[in-house]
Amino acid sequence: MYPFLFFLAIFSTLLQTTLLPSLSIYGGVFELSLILALLLIFGGNFRQAAFFSLASALFLALFSGESFGIFLLPIIVVLACLYLFHYRRIITGPSIYLSIPFFFFAVAVAEIVEMLLAKQSSLSSLRQIVASGVISTVLGSILYYFQRKIQRYLNPQVEPIRAINRS
Repeated sequence: MYPFLFFLAIFSTLLQTTLLPSLSIYGGVFELSLILALLLIFGGNFRQAAFFSLASALFLALFSGESFGIFLLPIIVVLACLYLFHYRRIITGPSIYLSIPFFFFAVAVAEIVEMLLAKQSSLSSLRQIVASGVISTVLGSILYYFQRKIQRYLNPQVEPIRAINRS
């Protein structure tokens, strides 16, 4: 699985540094590597998410010319927060609707940490954070929907986890 994640990190960073910046809306871009790491976390694969995050931060630094820490630190902060949520049993494979605030929270936190590391703060930065959060939330929720459908198709015997037990 790790070689696949390595090549997925290369492919996602190539997309994130070449194609996705041209598709920006109000200055916000789709944070593909962060969303893919979140999808791995929602699947319960924290080690794979950490490996993917490290590899994608390395390739983002290589392809964009920025510092390695600017890409790695925001992802580490988000992964640590979501790991604590999972450890405390706040999230365990959330539904599509419950994943929406987690996607937005993760992208917003990552953007804020990147903004603090780059020492940029202005009203346009706030607009960019919100735009990136909305774009990444919409596309991340769509990817998460398809991930859950594929998991249910491949594992039909596994009953989906319900937040409210209806007896």
